[in-house]
Amino acid sequence: MRILAKHQRTAFYYSKTVSHPAYFLDMRLGKARLTIFDILSNNTLPALIVGPYSALYGWKQELINTFNVDKNDIHLIHGTKKQRQESLFNQSPFQLVNRENHLSFPEIVNKKFKSVVYDESTSLKNPTTKMSQHYTKGYRDVDRRYILTGTPMPESELDIFQQLKFLDPKILGFKDYWHFRHELFIKYDAHSYCISETGLKFLTDRVSKFCITISQADAGLYNKVVYERRVFRLSNKTMKAYKNLCKNFVLQYDNIMVATDYNVSKYSLLRQLCSGFILNKSVYGDTIKPIDGTKLEVLKDLLLGELKNSKIIIWAVHTFELHHIGLLLDRLKIKSGMISGTVSINERDSLINNFQGNKIQVLYCQPECLKYGATINKADVTVYFSSPLGLETRLQTEKRMNNPYVAEVDLIIDLTAEDTIEEVIVDSIIRKESKQETLLSMSKHIRGKAV
Repeated sequence: MRILAKHQRTAFYYSKTVSHPAYFLDMRLGKARLTIFDILSNNTLPALIVGPYSALYGWKQELINTFNVDKNDIHLIHGTKKQRQESLFNQSPFQLVNRENHLSFPEIVNKKFKSVVYDESTSLKNPTTKMSQHYTKGYRDVDRRYILTGTPMPESELDIFQQLKFLDPKILGFKDYWHFRHELFIKYDAHSYCISETGLKFLTDRVSKFCITISQADAGLYNKVVYERRVFRLSNKTMKAYKNLCKNFVLQYDNIMVATDYNVSKYSLLRQLCSGFILNKSVYGDTIKPIDGTKLEVLKDLLLGELKNSKIIIWAVHTFELHHIGLLLDRLKIKSGMISGTVSINERDSLINNFQGNKIQVLYCQPECLKYGATINKADVTVYFSSPLGLETRLQTEKRMNNPYVAEVDLIIDLTAEDTIEEVIVDSIIRKESKQETLLSMSKHIRGKAV
């Protein structure tokens, strides 16, 4: 039990009292570690772990680093349809899959698992989606199902029905979402419902009996920095261009061709690809359009999901990245402000004051612009859309959200393209390597890709 913190042990003891655990633990409280510990304790293997692709990296690292699971015992289900079909015959005890996998590989529901874990279970809340229907109808003969989220009811008590239906339909006992809504909720306009007093009493009783909820305050988790990664895969087309650039010093993508003889230029082009861009004015002029929107989609999922009500600082190295982050925030109608090299000192101060004063939710910035002196300690989370290469700049930007006089947890999230120099950069930062050491590590990565 030493592997678990006190609050995780509390949750583990709870899990012994239910057939299918619901871990409603705040971010940063170690839901993955707790779940793996429970699976191993009950020997309910093989286990299928379902979640957003960007979260699966964290599961893999937890399995390897905390539980010493051999990497060959962890299978990530992805790739072509044929490769996914072959996964039906894979015998690895831990199998990880993106939650949208059902669209291209519905047959997975027929594979025999003893445990199925659904991470970030609020994505099941809409009963009309194919994803929600797939998971609530399938996996019924599994010994142990788990749901994990820090925000089980982000918008309404209605959000919890499909999650608990996946877990165990007997918990709420209603035939479907619409019967649940009809019996326990009151319609107050054309499309809106609020829970009745009877409904609230019933739901509170059910959740308290079958789920466990632990906040950061409950866990006594303060004054810590927690690092997380959201890892994603670039499209096959983008990765092909990436590998060709590593090998031949030439970037080819559709009608774009950029040749370079210099490693520094190559690093810059590779980093652009990781964020989904090619900076080529001869093709695009001054309008830089994303060629691969995967990283922006990962950011969008965070903003609409687990960071929905958080105050956020987003760091991005390039102005074209900031531009498209701004467009995304505008589309999502999130109040925000941008600080780049073109923003005056007075405007920067005004934006920071607005952020500190809760007039805007998101501040997105170039690292060099707020490297020193700025206090942005009202932020709950720091997200690196792209990380500065230098260790000093990175550490200085990390400190912008720190408030030494308040007991709190600082969460730092890196958006990282899998199997690219972005992973090398973040690894180097964690090891606190110098910029020169990081460049050497990047060179080694590129040589490996060129083989």
